[in-house]
Amino acid sequence: MVIRVRDLNPEDGEKLRRIVRHGQDAIEVKSAKVLFASAWGFSPPKISQVAVKSVDYIRELIRAFNELGIAMLKPEWGPGRPPKFTDEQRKVFVELATSQPKELDLPYDEWSLSRLPEEAIKRGVVSSISEE
Repeated sequence: MVIRVRDLNPEDGEKLRRIVRHGQDAIEVKSAKVLFASAWGFSPPKISQVAVKSVDYIRELIRAFNELGIAMLKPEWGPGRPPKFTDEQRKVFVELATSQPKELDLPYDEWSLSRLPEEAIKRGVVSSISEE
């Protein structure tokens, strides 16, 4: 069974047409073109050849449109992962990293990727940090 876009109502058709003609976001424009191609009767494998996207991606776009409507073209992205360290922690860590270990009465001349985080934890700058 071939998956196709549901019948477009006039409002959705006009919005898609406006996006294809005047859209500023390249991804949104390409997605609208994929939806139009499906509405015109092209199968996902045929659309994938023209759109240079995987068949699975085309099918996912069609499913999302059939379920959510035109709103799926403008996903609401989250702000991402919250910062792990405060600005103050970063400032103190940079000060530690730019200091000379000998000046801090440490038995080595240079910081290494293992020594610096270890010393930051010992000094209470951070509770944990990777060597990377």
